[in-house]
Amino acid sequence: MRVALLNPPSYEDFDGGAGSRYQATREVTSFWYPTWLCYPAGMIKDSKVIDAPAEHLSLEETLNRLKGYDLVVIYTSAASFNKDVQTAGCIKAENSKGGRATPLVAMVGPHPSAVPEECLKASEVAGPLPAIDFVCRREFDYAIKEVAEGKELKDVLGISYKSGRATPGDGQIIHNPDRPPIQDLDALPFVVEVYKRDLNIRNYQIPYLKWPYVSIYTGRGCPAQCIFCLWPQTFTGNTYRVRSPGSVVEEVKLAIKYFPEAKEIFFDDDTFTANRARVHEICKGLKPLGITWSTTSRVTTDPETLRAMEDSGLRLVVVGYETGSQKILDNVKKGATLEQAREFTKNCKKLGIQIHG
Repeated sequence: MRVALLNPPSYEDFDGGAGSRYQATREVTSFWYPTWLCYPAGMIKDSKVIDAPAEHLSLEETLNRLKGYDLVVIYTSAASFNKDVQTAGCIKAENSKGGRATPLVAMVGPHPSAVPEECLKASEVAGPLPAIDFVCRREFDYAIKEVAEGKELKDVLGISYKSGRATPGDGQIIHNPDRPPIQDLDALPFVVEVYKRDLNIRNYQIPYLKWPYVSIYTGRGCPAQCIFCLWPQTFTGNTYRVRSPGSVVEEVKLAIKYFPEAKEIFFDDDTFTANRARVHEICKGLKPLGITWSTTSRVTTDPETLRAMEDSGLRLVVVGYETGSQKILDNVKKGATLEQAREFTKNCKKLGIQIHG
């Protein structure tokens, strides 16, 4: 199949980016990379990632770019879902003109992972055909690859779909067995290859990061048990699965080669500092590169690890303090104390590490 992976057009000033479609509009434009879409794109020949919000594409412009594709994968969120279903219906209608075959449309992301049945039912009202053919639950890299290679939906793990989907209202919603979380993350492609092929890095801007920046993941999941957090509960799980330090350093080297204009590398893991020994190994590999980088951290990160990070080029850490009340921290199962937060803050200040709290 010819496959397009789409971060769809959204509301005016809505914070787009198929990694964090926040439930707000902003006065300051900010865009994360559509990194999740870039992983399957890197495994599918002749695929294309289209980031409509970052390119300020209208619906009409987006539809024109999608002509001729057999499978369109849409990253959605709770906040944008209704609009994204309308977009999916338009994709079906536009691509079926002139006798062309109607493409399959899939929805991916935390929202369809959490409520797959509701998403499929909602797609029935978008037009003469269901707007969504299937949704992926949790990680969708290999599920999309298998569908693109021609595997029947009934045989693809981790997806939900409607049998008899050619007729609205007919058929039964089927939830295939879950797909196990990916353990060998080194087997996945380097997303910077897809960034180079399909994206303009100057379209991506986060106010607390140096611009232009390049964002990559070095792992998936988080061992913390915070009850409020979106990603581990709906998408990546509460186990921190990691890439080898060597794989991370090699992708950073490639990013430097492809994007010499980049001012910063951002490691966008749920919690980069969750594996202490691995952090030290990555720092050893980064130090000779002389780069500036930033990442995520918890307040439980020890001073020695912070020193190693700063010595290898760390500029800033993104940290969730959540609250100044220990009772609330305990209630939300943060796994940290106010004293740890104070000490962590002091240690970062001593080392000259900036904090985005």
